[in-house]
Amino acid sequence: MSLLVLVSSSMCGMGLQQAARTGMSLFGASATQFGARARSFGTSARTGQRHVRASVAEPVVAERAAPHVPAMDDIINVCKRRGFIFQSSDVYGGFAGFFDYGPLGVELRQNIKQAWWKDMVHRRDDIVGLDSSIISSPEVWKASGHVAGFSDPMVDCKVSKLRYRADQLFWARAEVGGATIGYVSVLESGTMETEALATADKMKRKMQLQGELVLSEP
Repeated sequence: MSLLVLVSSSMCGMGLQQAARTGMSLFGASATQFGARARSFGTSARTGQRHVRASVAEPVVAERAAPHVPAMDDIINVCKRRGFIFQSSDVYGGFAGFFDYGPLGVELRQNIKQAWWKDMVHRRDDIVGLDSSIISSPEVWKASGHVAGFSDPMVDCKVSKLRYRADQLFWARAEVGGATIGYVSVLESGTMETEALATADKMKRKMQLQGELVLSEP
């Protein structure tokens, strides 16, 4: 009886040891697989982190939409609706060129006047302010030439057959190599010198001249 117990116990001990060794090997294999999975997860995490950093380092710039420019009718409606400015006698048809200012319009007009006065008068040493009446003695208008000899000199164009005011024309002498080849005249504008130079250049090429083209005031 004791021999069977010893054999059974020895067999049981061998089974326990074998089971323990098997369990350890299984646990080791599981631990190895777990480590491999952990390393794979770490690689994926690092790869994902690199992707995140790359996406952060290179942000996508959205295209800006073109700014909306309101139409003149919209601006006029806003001015009327908010009380900035109205056409004079607007209820009765209005007068062209005359306007009435509402509460907000008066403030805006006053701010513009103050800004202009500060820039054009206060910041300069050669200009002073003057406020005088527009109703003057007839002798003032006679002395200024408005009564007897006031007129607007006009100029007739022989090419276009149109008449222009002399004070609204820009004209200059065209010279090539110091010699006068003619005169050019254009309407006053922001590009009048460029237009005059282009006209003089056509004149120079038509005359087949060589040399530097210069515009000078006569």
